[in-house]
Amino acid sequence: MSDEDRDSSHVVPRVGLLVETQVGPGRDILRGIARYVRESGPWALHLEARPQIFMEGWEPKWMRNWKGQGIIARFDTNTTASAVKRLGVPAVDVLADMNTAFPVVHVDDAAIARLAAEHLLERGFRQFGFVAHAGERWSDNRLDAFANAVGEHGHECQVLHASSLRAVEGRNLRGKGRGCRDCAITGSSRCWEFRVRGSRRWSARA
Repeated sequence: MSDEDRDSSHVVPRVGLLVETQVGPGRDILRGIARYVRESGPWALHLEARPQIFMEGWEPKWMRNWKGQGIIARFDTNTTASAVKRLGVPAVDVLADMNTAFPVVHVDDAAIARLAAEHLLERGFRQFGFVAHAGERWSDNRLDAFANAVGEHGHECQVLHASSLRAVEGRNLRGKGRGCRDCAITGSSRCWEFRVRGSRRWSARA
C-alpha cells in the first residue's frame, strides 16, 4: 500500500445531517444514523439542531463553506434541495416526499398502513377514521392503503385532512351507533395518533 493510499484510508468522512428534531420520526432517523456510525464508522457528523420543521426559504448557513463528503436529509423544501445540489456531493433522501434526483431510503408506507388496519380488524373494530397530514405524499400513501385494507372487509373509512397538529384539535370524527364502541381512529404518523388520543375534543361518537 502506498503512502497516499494509507493516508486516504484514515480519512474520516464528514457527513452533514438535515433532519429536524421536532418530530419523533426525525429523531428516530438520527438515532439510526448514530447507531450505524457506532457500528460501521467513524464518521464526522454535522447536525444543526432544528426544534422546528424546515420552512421554505430557509437554508443552512453552515453549508456555504462546509467541506464534506455527503448529506443525509429529509427533503421537504425546494430551498433545501437546491442548497444540497449546489454542494455537488452525494446525498440521500430519507423522507421521499419530493421529486428530487437523490436516491431514497424510506419506509414502506403502504405496508405500515396495512399492518395498522389488520391490527384493528383483528380486535373487532368495524368503524374507522384516519387523520391525514394534508399535502404530504407519505400520508396520502398510508391513507390509500389503510382505506383499501378496511374496504376489502366491507368497511368505510372517514378521513380528516389537517395541515398541522394544532389544526387537529377541536375537530370530530363521528361513528355510527350509541357510544361507538367498535370505532377506531388512526393517524398518518405516531405523533398525530398521540394528539388524537390525548385530546378530549377528538371523538368517534354518534
